[in-house]
Amino acid sequence: MNALLVFLRSRIAVLAAVCVFLVGLGIETAIHSSVVQAWNLRFLTHERIFEDTLFVTGSVESVNAGLDPYVDNRFDAWGRLYNYPPIWLALRHVGVTSKTTSLFAICLATLGIAAAVTALPSRGWLAGTVAFVSMLGWPFWWGVERGNIDLVVFAAIVFGFLGIRGKNQFAGRALLIVGLAVLKIYPAALALMFVNGRRGWLRALGVGAIATAAVIATCGRDLLLVLHNTPHQVWRSFGAYAFVRSLMDGPLPVSESHVRVLSSVAAIGLAVAVILFTQLGPERIKDQVERYLPRLDVRSGPGAMAIAGLVIYCFWFVVGSGYDYRLMFLLLPLGALVREISQSQSVRALPVAMLLMAYQLSLYKKVSEIPYLMDPVVFVVCCAWLGRCLLTTEASSMSEQRVAVAN
Repeated sequence: MNALLVFLRSRIAVLAAVCVFLVGLGIETAIHSSVVQAWNLRFLTHERIFEDTLFVTGSVESVNAGLDPYVDNRFDAWGRLYNYPPIWLALRHVGVTSKTTSLFAICLATLGIAAAVTALPSRGWLAGTVAFVSMLGWPFWWGVERGNIDLVVFAAIVFGFLGIRGKNQFAGRALLIVGLAVLKIYPAALALMFVNGRRGWLRALGVGAIATAAVIATCGRDLLLVLHNTPHQVWRSFGAYAFVRSLMDGPLPVSESHVRVLSSVAAIGLAVAVILFTQLGPERIKDQVERYLPRLDVRSGPGAMAIAGLVIYCFWFVVGSGYDYRLMFLLLPLGALVREISQSQSVRALPVAMLLMAYQLSLYKKVSEIPYLMDPVVFVVCCAWLGRCLLTTEASSMSEQRVAVAN
């Protein structure tokens, strides 16, 4: 009971934000006599809510009717070709159908909210304010409105990295990453978390290879259809391609596919340049990185969560375009910034926290170019932060600890 009280006391700010959002949604629903209208005020929902959950349950119905949803998904409300890994179609064996769409979506929402509340503990008015505003961000709630299964990945990262401890931590985390890759493919990128020193590179390559093999084994011939059917859109997307395309109006001199490839190559080049500059550049640059970006210890649960969020964000930026609900993963590094403010009672972490908060809040209805213009700024900051966390050797970490003790 005492542990529960301590947990709730440190989450008062974020729980208050959840209540404010849900109460506001309830009031708007009562005013407009429609929950769809209430969501539409924030998220441009035109026809239905839980659109992504409907995608899963509609695809299950197609399978039940003897169809291949990767080729003919006529039971989806919009006729969209299925592009998730086939494992989600196995939900039909536990009774998931179109009739259970709302129940399934509510379970996803509850799981995601519980994970977000867990990831944002705070102490003090300043950290509490950051946690409160962060929880009101657009991407997370759009994911809830759509009933998107990225909420499962988000929750698994939070509860998995916090819960896996002890001597078997590496094996447990590796198994978690492989399992998440089977569910959604892109979490295979989380193998980068193990990069730290020579042994870390080998571990990262090993986990990445196992995750890739697991994806191929579980998807089989459907893997190419998953990749082919996955849409690449600018509307409600972030990333290198979305940023470049937002700067251009009208037809392009080259094909859209070439722009996507060039954008991804440019993003990789930018990431490498930022990491090398912050690691090997002038001492004053290193000092600024050290000052404003707290060190994240990948061996700890909170540190691993934050690094996972940074990896996923940078991965999707490099890919070129990812739907904005995936920016919910930036709540994980925001949680690290909230912890830093709580523990140090310092404002050093506040500038980056304000940048990430402004980025999330600017996405409401996306009525301007501001979110697109913020994309590369956030990407540069996240790359610098990842470089600081993953490319610092154990020797230098021990040296810093000795200096801290001496001071």
